[in-house]
Amino acid sequence: MGNLSKRFSRSEFECPCGCNMKAVDYELITNLESLGDYFESLDPDCIRVAIHINSGNRCATYDLDMKLLNGYELKDKPSQHLFNWASDFWMEYVYPEGTQRKRILDDLVADKLEELYPNKHGIGRYKNRTHYDTRNGPARWDNR
Repeated sequence: MGNLSKRFSRSEFECPCGCNMKAVDYELITNLESLGDYFESLDPDCIRVAIHINSGNRCATYDLDMKLLNGYELKDKPSQHLFNWASDFWMEYVYPEGTQRKRILDDLVADKLEELYPNKHGIGRYKNRTHYDTRNGPARWDNR
């Protein structure tokens, strides 16, 4: 469906400020696709799993704006979104036309990511979304 993979288009990861930053880490896309495939396999009635990107890439200016808007300390570590290997997202089951979609619980998504990558990558829990990044070391947080 997309120009990066079956679920994703490059534009979904573009920085929203208009700076045109839209590179995407291959491992990020591959791992998110695998996650979608896993959840798709759990529901034989769905026709696909949609993964909705809330936030992909961020340039330094936009990232700073987001930190200020959300009350984060400016001394906090740089966001993994700056490096093109992070995404905040949510997922849902898509059924045949005329059938209501069903959101996949964010806790189930984060739990599966933690199971798949117990000693690496960043996994964050937020209200109504999950953060996942492909950093080298492990990082876990819960900001709900």
